[in-house]
Amino acid sequence: MKRWLFLATLLAGALPAALVTAQDAPKVELGPNANLGGRRLLPDDSPWRRDISKDSVDPNSAKILARIGLDKPLHADFGPEWQVATIGIPYVVVSKDQAKVPVTFTYADESNPGPYPIPPDAPVEGGPKSKGDRHIIVLDRDTWTLWELSNALPDGKGWKPFPTAKAGKRTRARSGT
Repeated sequence: MKRWLFLATLLAGALPAALVTAQDAPKVELGPNANLGGRRLLPDDSPWRRDISKDSVDPNSAKILARIGLDKPLHADFGPEWQVATIGIPYVVVSKDQAKVPVTFTYADESNPGPYPIPPDAPVEGGPKSKGDRHIIVLDRDTWTLWELSNALPDGKGWKPFPTAKAGKRTRARSGT
């Protein structure tokens, strides 16, 4: 669930909202936190793009909010810094030529099978020594496929994450978290 909340936040707030068609869009740059040039990560028919403003409120909403704490401030997990530490989940943009590396899953039946196109120096949420969620987000600019790992630790020439997700132009992400 945490992964989906992150993706919703990333897609709704951190990326430009203006749709630029593939023909009109400038080539997306490569590298960590590269500019996407106004391109959306997911297509218009993605569930994450659906207007929910007129949907009914969940019947458990009051209980959920009470459990979270009505007097507690919202902690936005995106942005450059908070209390002198980088916050949010960085991403890296790669090309279709990025070498794919093995990924050994903690829960393989809840993850999309590898290998994944993760550069050896991919930015990790919280930094390389983080003890937090350790997300890695990779966008293949040529296939417009988004790859996500959580709790990712280096494992020889590859990575060992908890369940992962992959979302492409016409695919739905699959993950148990």
